[in-house]
Amino acid sequence: MTGGSSRRRRSLIQRERALALLWARAHTLSDGLITEDGRRFRVVYPGRPSVRAGPDFRDSVISTDTGRLIVGDVELHIEAPDWGSHGHGRDPNYNGVILHVVLRAKGRVSTSKQSRTSVPVASLEPVMGLLDEAEGPDSHSASPWSDMPASALEDLLDRAGDRRFIARSRGFAEELERGDAPQQLYS
Repeated sequence: MTGGSSRRRRSLIQRERALALLWARAHTLSDGLITEDGRRFRVVYPGRPSVRAGPDFRDSVISTDTGRLIVGDVELHIEAPDWGSHGHGRDPNYNGVILHVVLRAKGRVSTSKQSRTSVPVASLEPVMGLLDEAEGPDSHSASPWSDMPASALEDLLDRAGDRRFIARSRGFAEELERGDAPQQLYS
C-alpha cells in the first residue's frame, strides 16, 4: 500500500469512526435530523452498536415530526451509494433498517431494501463539517478530536451542549403537550 493510499484509508476509518461516534451520541443531532426528502426526525435513542454482521446500530428509536415513534436499525456509510456497493440491498439482514445515515448523500433521497421497501437517507455532513474544520486535513490521530486545539474543542462542545439543551427542552414541551403534565413531571 502506498503512503497516499494508506493515509486515505486512515482518513476513511477516522471518518467512519467519527460518524459512528456522532450517531452514538445523538444529542449532537439535537436540532433534529432532516432527511434528503425533507422529513424531520428526532433521535430518541441511537440504538446499540452492533457487534455482528448487519446494520451498524440495532433497536434505534426515532420520532417523526408528528411524534410517532419508529423502532429499528440504522446503517451508517460515508456515502449513500456504499449501501449498494456493499450489497445491503440484496441482504435480508438489512430489512429492519429504518434510516440510512450518511456523511454525503450523493443525490440519494432513499435506499432500497431487499424487502422492496425503502428507507430515507439522512446526511450528517453539516455536523461533520464542524469536525473537519477543527481537525484539519492532515490529521492522522486515532481519535478525530485528539489533535483539536483546546479552544476549538471547547467551542464545539459548547455549541453541542446548547443544541442538546434546546432539543431536550423542545422534547419535554412536546411530551407535556401530548400527555398528563403531572405524570410527565413525575416520570
